Amino acid sequence: MATAYSARKLGVPATIVVPSVTPSGTVQKLNDEGADVIIHGHTSLVKELESQLDEKPGVVVLSVGGGGLLNGVIEGLHRAEWEDVPIIAMETVGAHSLNEAMKVGQLVTLPDITSVATTLGLKQVSSQTMKLVGEHTVYSELVTDQEAVWALERFIMMRRFWSNLLVVLLLEQFTATSSAVYRRSTSWLRS
Repeated sequence: MATAYSARKLGVPATIVVPSVTPSGTVQKLNDEGADVIIHGHTSLVKELESQLDEKPGVVVLSVGGGGLLNGVIEGLHRAEWEDVPIIAMETVGAHSLNEAMKVGQLVTLPDITSVATTLGLKQVSSQTMKLVGEHTVYSELVTDQEAVWALERFIMMRRFWSNLLVVLLLEQFTATSSAVYRRSTSWLRS
């Protein structure tokens, strides 16, 4: 919602792709903000990549809440026969249930969501997510709320290079994911 609002205020078009489980009221609110809304399942994101890329990507970076997006992307990668493409799963500190679960190899329930990215976090990822991260190469990375906000500010400063704002995820998810792109200290970039 914040992304659609921001795009309207900036005077740039926004195309927001939401999962098929998005409530109709949310879709209507996005439309009311002037956004074009496209409804897809998560696996369709990889199908779209496959249709637009000349070769498979070297990595997929995404945000994780409860694991639905991650699950769909893993399924999509397998359908595209891109099983060897690793995933960088980004979470903000305080909404990092996947990161905690991957550390101990089992589901973990966080005592509370303390990140400002409250719509991003769930106290526990799904059991299907834990199954899939055991079968696919997934690196869990954390960013602070401050790093996520910094990445959003940087993106806004660079907006003049964008003719169309394509938003796949909610604003909070975008900031967590984009901070991985902007910060240079992540271990997965060095390996």
